[in-house]
Amino acid sequence: IFAGLTFILMDTFNEIWNGLIYTATGGYSAYWMVDYPTGYQTLIGWNIEIIINFLFWGLIITKGIPKDKNLKIFGINNRILLALGWGVLPVIVEIILNSFGALIWNYWWWSARFPLLVLICGYFPFALMVYNVYDLPTTKQQATVVGTLAGILLIAFLIFLPLGWI
Repeated sequence: IFAGLTFILMDTFNEIWNGLIYTATGGYSAYWMVDYPTGYQTLIGWNIEIIINFLFWGLIITKGIPKDKNLKIFGINNRILLALGWGVLPVIVEIILNSFGALIWNYWWWSARFPLLVLICGYFPFALMVYNVYDLPTTKQQATVVGTLAGILLIAFLIFLPLGWI
């Protein structure tokens, strides 16, 4: 459960700074924006379908990880290798969504031509954080990390929403 919450909270952080980019550019563009029929548009780059997907993604990517967090696969720590692998899949999905206008990218550095930045700023660190929380030795430590992250994000929402910045 904490893994799932960690993933959605990490994405919430990204959605906040993405909204701030939109505001900082005077409404020109965020790095990513969703523009497709949705059940509910929550933020400029987020809708209810994405939220539901990401609520499960943290759970999904922890189901198959080795119990030994130090195990190496091809000489690389399994958590790093799996975070990279699980990070590539949603980047491919985003490229597909962008190809038919469901996900809008207006900057050359945030595009299908340069997917590495999407991976590095998005899904790879999300997965690493999920694994770090998953590997904490106690439920109390997991709850503390998730609760702290949620608290920081709540403060950000309480500041930026009334200002109309996100």
